[in-house]
Amino acid sequence: MDKMSKKYKCLFIKQPFADEFAKGRMTVHIMQRPIAYRGEIIICAEDGSGEQYGMYDGAWLARAEIVDCIPVAELTREQIAQSDMMGHRRKAYALILGNIRRLVEFPCHGHGFVTMELNEDDMVEYPTLVQLDRKGYEMLLTGRWRKK
Repeated sequence: MDKMSKKYKCLFIKQPFADEFAKGRMTVHIMQRPIAYRGEIIICAEDGSGEQYGMYDGAWLARAEIVDCIPVAELTREQIAQSDMMGHRRKAYALILGNIRRLVEFPCHGHGFVTMELNEDDMVEYPTLVQLDRKGYEMLLTGRWRKK
């Protein structure tokens, strides 16, 4: 099978924040410069940033969309609570992310906000819906699916 490669914008974030973005718990990323790009990006964990936390590093974690990029001073309290802001970047810019979908982790190396050619065949989203038959549903309810 032919692998389909495509250019993607990749946003490399240090751990543990990259994992929080991938899970959708954080939706606002603080950067030093504004970004004009709007659209789909790949959220990646920076190399070496997850070692002390026991998390993935040097891997892509999720797909998302950049919805907006605004000065940090314009953030609402709710947006600040969902950001990786440490309080020391008042003159920075906030990337507002939406439509975050977790990907199965795969090695990806870089730094900052870059364009990379990635294989689409390697991008597999974690399932968000599982369909069970009646027997499987009953096994889940009773806990019989666990190995003894």
